[in-house]
Amino acid sequence: MADKPTLKEMIVQLNHWHGEVKNFRNDGYTQKAYREKIAAMRSQIVRITEDIRNSEELAAEPTAVNYRPNPRQTK
Repeated sequence: MADKPTLKEMIVQLNHWHGEVKNFRNDGYTQKAYREKIAAMRSQIVRITEDIRNSEELAAEPTAVNYRPNPRQTK
């Protein structure tokens, strides 16, 4: 089984793709292909980040049921 890429390797790869997008020697089709790779990576990161954020928000909520206050109770 192949080793999983490290965070550093993923960042290096992303920077390489960005460099290929900016490289004036690449034609429009090549630049577009690299833009699509970056966009796909971004959409996955956004999706995963939102999922994590939502999970953390759910975990932060108290487990007790929140009932509405008793309207007969005086202050």
